[in-house]
Amino acid sequence: MGKKKRGLVVEGGGMRSAYAAGVLLALHDRGFNHFDIAVGSSAGACCAANFVAGEPEKNRVILEDHLTSRNFVNLANLFNKKNILDIDFLIDEVCVKQVPLNLEKIRNAPTRLFITATDYLTGRLVYFNNREHDIHEALRASCAMPFLYKKKAVYQNRRYLDGGLIASIPFEKAVEEGCDYVVVISTREKGYRKAKSKFPSPLYRVAYPKNPALIDLFSRRHEIYNETVRKISSSQSRKVHLIQPQSPLPVSRTTKDRRKVRSAVEIGYRDGEGFCEQVQEKEIAGEPKIH
Repeated sequence: MGKKKRGLVVEGGGMRSAYAAGVLLALHDRGFNHFDIAVGSSAGACCAANFVAGEPEKNRVILEDHLTSRNFVNLANLFNKKNILDIDFLIDEVCVKQVPLNLEKIRNAPTRLFITATDYLTGRLVYFNNREHDIHEALRASCAMPFLYKKKAVYQNRRYLDGGLIASIPFEKAVEEGCDYVVVISTREKGYRKAKSKFPSPLYRVAYPKNPALIDLFSRRHEIYNETVRKISSSQSRKVHLIQPQSPLPVSRTTKDRRKVRSAVEIGYRDGEGFCEQVQEKEIAGEPKIH
């Protein structure tokens, strides 16, 4: 038998990605960082980028020290044209200046990184990668949450929205790439299933009057998410290990409390350590066993 192809999948979720940051830091510290591909959506893609660069500690610093500020989350902007989540601050200020992404390491990493985004016009899923695309712009596109980020994320003359609209947990890409062994990091608790949105559908039509495919996507988002969870739990043709919180995290998509964010990182780190303790080094080199 040949070498097993290993994939890493990281869910987003705004500030809930603090949990993913903790898990990734534990995997790195324990030496479990050799993946053939990594796929991330939204904030999960940002965390995956630093992990692929071998610098996952940056995720904790970004989340705790920079994204808990009013510069990033400002709920007072709900009823004006300013951003509630300022993705431009995250990308242009934090990821370029304050805690810069190591673009050289990301591009030259042995792991191929895929970043999801949703095409604004077609409502279809798009994958950017660390070999061919502008990492900063790919992450901006992937993090452009509808209604929370009110500007337009445009890259190569096309507008994009949050990749998590279609692939909150981009597990299908790992399958498509032929991964035999997949580690999935979810920021939702065990047993979670997404409920249908209570957001009035007419408001979607007001916001996106020329995008029927996008409006349809909003209405089916819970079905897509729950079907992905089902596929992960029922996968038979590959080894899949799902790392997720045992109970709801102390953070939401827009949490600004630094102590809660740090707590979510610590929960993720403990869960990541627990996973590494189950998977011995000899299993990593050969055929991994899932406990």
